[in-house]
Amino acid sequence: MYKKLALILSLVLCFVSLPVLSLAKEESITTASNEHLEVRKITFEKIKGKEMKVKHLAPVTLFLNNSTGGIAAASTSAVTINPIYAFGEDSYVYFGYYISSVIGTKPSSIVHSFNLNAATSRNGTYSSYDSDSGTTTSISAGKQVLEDFYVVNTKFWEGSYTVTAFASNGQPYTPAVWKGYLGLANKKAVEYPSYISPHTGMHMSLPASTNWSKTTSIDWTQKDRDNYIEKYVSTYGNPPWDWDDYDIHHIKPRNYGGTNDFSNLIPLERNFHYTVSAWWNNY
Repeated sequence: MYKKLALILSLVLCFVSLPVLSLAKEESITTASNEHLEVRKITFEKIKGKEMKVKHLAPVTLFLNNSTGGIAAASTSAVTINPIYAFGEDSYVYFGYYISSVIGTKPSSIVHSFNLNAATSRNGTYSSYDSDSGTTTSISAGKQVLEDFYVVNTKFWEGSYTVTAFASNGQPYTPAVWKGYLGLANKKAVEYPSYISPHTGMHMSLPASTNWSKTTSIDWTQKDRDNYIEKYVSTYGNPPWDWDDYDIHHIKPRNYGGTNDFSNLIPLERNFHYTVSAWWNNY
């Protein structure tokens, strides 16, 4: 009987302990580094007097470290920041953060280091392109901190950030660290247009490289267009659009060595095709 009571008591104690273990795990996840940038929302905001498409990443909370071994469970001081970035379409890439909340005693300063890395292909090797750092002492909810990076080349861009807050006595908060892919943009910092076919659901592929050289264009005739449409319909069926309103886009442009192969072509609504062609004017 005593053995049964001991067994029941041990099971009850294990059950009672579970919420405590779960809470500790949630705290460690909250402050973990985010190695892959994930856009949570997109807004249109004015930066330097110009409206831009701003991409918001997952918020991260910096806790005041009240113990030697890590974050104290009873810590009451914290700052939550939201990383953001934007391709300015003005030869600048902007990225930084804004403060969404301050809990407890606000820090005396927040120190940041932002890095912009570049590659010539999406999965290529990214190397440092530019970096900037700074300190802000004007700390309140809504405060925005941005750095701008001047670009002169078409590249695949990657960003990395480190943000650390400090209490008035110099004690650090847990740092926020991110690193991840930002996007493909041309030398005017215009992001490559995104397109999903309303008929097939296929995405318009990114250019494979940013260092293609101009060359003599091959011909694209009415017969080539007719042949493409015929093959498209036989492959995917009749689309819900009028072909007279659509152009056939070369994913790798003909003046950069692109061919008339079916795999290099995609139908685009004419006005959107103008947008894509304009992007290539600053490749």
